[in-house]
Amino acid sequence: MRPHPRIRKTIKWGGLVVAVAIASLWGFSLRVHLRGEALCGYMTSFAHGHCRVSHLVPSPVHQTHFTYNVMNVPLRPAWGFEYYAQDSYWSARFPLWLPFLLVAIPTALAWRLDTLATRRARVGMCPKCSYPRTGLAPSSPCPECGAAAPQA
Repeated sequence: MRPHPRIRKTIKWGGLVVAVAIASLWGFSLRVHLRGEALCGYMTSFAHGHCRVSHLVPSPVHQTHFTYNVMNVPLRPAWGFEYYAQDSYWSARFPLWLPFLLVAIPTALAWRLDTLATRRARVGMCPKCSYPRTGLAPSSPCPECGAAAPQA
């Protein structure tokens, strides 16, 4: 079953916005180190094209606060994955190109499908099998696949 055109357009434009935001964050993190801590013990940082998420089990005495530290870092992108765990601490690091690809691939597919659907409708082809409908009555079904006539 093909996705509804409105869903496809939402995926293509929403995915484009998210992909541009992730790519901008990746480029920004190559030169600047962003770090944020929350009260629940989680820390997130962006540096060298990576995102690091850490969790330290908070004790009643240990109270962290939310901060952002911005400092210049040398340009040296790293590409690997990392995971570290101890009794009360874990840390995971992943490159920002991974979420970028996870967003960019479906977005590119949605753009392609929308372009094909628009082109087929403009040329007068069957939207299901691409059979040329020239010479057929506008209300007749497709002789190739039996799909209903496209609505004008």
